[in-house]
Order: sequence, then C-alpha cells, then structure tokens
Amino acid sequence: MKKDLIFFSESGRGLTSTSANHVSNMAKEMIRSIVAELESLTFYSTEVTLIGNDRITTLSKGADEATVSATADKLHRIASAKSLIAWLREAIKAKERLIKEAEDITLEDYAKANGLEIPREPVLAESLTEEDYYAGLSLDERNRYYELETLAAVIGKEIHPGGHFADAREALSARSLNPHEVKGDGRDTLIYSYSPTVSGEVIEAVYSISRSSTAKPRQSSTQ
Repeated sequence: MKKDLIFFSESGRGLTSTSANHVSNMAKEMIRSIVAELESLTFYSTEVTLIGNDRITTLSKGADEATVSATADKLHRIASAKSLIAWLREAIKAKERLIKEAEDITLEDYAKANGLEIPREPVLAESLTEEDYYAGLSLDERNRYYELETLAAVIGKEIHPGGHFADAREALSARSLNPHEVKGDGRDTLIYSYSPTVSGEVIEAVYSISRSSTAKPRQSSTQ
C-alpha cells in the first residue's frame, strides 16, 4: 500500500479516475494530431512537366527548414504526452490496488496498523523486486525515469528504419541521386523533377540530436 502513495498528495487534492481518463484521452488526441503531421513529412518538392512544354506544375511542396527544425519539439511533446498518460494510468492502477487492499485487509494488517502484536513464526525476508526498486525512488526520480524512457522510445521509433523521419531522410537521399523521373510514352511523356526544400545539414543536425536522446536512462542506485 505504501509504495502506491507516491501518486497521491498529502492534502488529498488531485484528479479523480474519471478526470485522469479524460486528460489521457485529450493527450492521445494531441499525439494523433502531431503524428499525422509527421506522417506527411517530405523533404523535397515534386514538379511535373509535359514533354515539349516549358510549363512546370508543382504537385507538392516539401517541408521548409522551420518545419524540420520543429520536429524535435514535436517529438518531445509526444514523449511528454505519453509520459503523462503512463503516469496517470499507473496512478489509476495504484488507486484500484489501494481500494482492493483496503477491502481485503487481514487481521495481521489491521494489528500492524493499530500497533498490536500477534505472535508469528519467523519468515524469510523477501528479495528486492523490480517493482520494489522503483517504489523506492523519489517522486522526481521515478517520474524522470518514465519521462526519459518514453522519450527514448518515441524518438527511436521516429528515426530508426521504418520511422517517418527516417523514411523521409532516405527518400531525400534517393531523390538527390535521381532528381528527375520520366513516366509515360510519346506525347504523353511526363518528366518529374524533385528538388530539396531543406538543406541536408539541417536534417542531419536534427537526426544527430534525436539519436543522442535515444539512450535508455540509467537506473539510479538505491540506498
């Protein structure tokens, strides 16, 4: 019971389970909105020209440097939102455990809470579990661990193969090597031209910064 009290204030003021679920749902919606922006991220513009015609039509525009530079902030916002959701879910579970423990209190627990002594046979001390280790951390240390773990997961998913940022980065590399593409035959031949909208240095800088943030947080030693 004691290890779950970290989620509650001594004054008894805080969110109800209903409010916590509502906040979690709002955080999910914010994450969904940001992810949609990341999914549409491209680093080049696409133009098309009909062969024999000098008119160039722009089909789509790639992201500018401001948009790319804002990627790190968006990833941090996703990580913060997911960290908040994780914290609220753990708090809801802690509340449910406390309620169940109160309902299932035994004679031994009652005696301990009221300073009464009941003769008991000696028992071996329990080994320290992972759950007990985290329960021994301070509120700030525990919350920081969840935050860093979530941030590393979010950024890692984005910049590793299959992530939106990683795919956009690879696509730019491919378009840089092949800036033109021909489709169709004869008079219907179309020439597609691809041109970067943001410098490779900016992309690599954001990529490098993001990679340095994916290191898994170290566990603090207990005292």
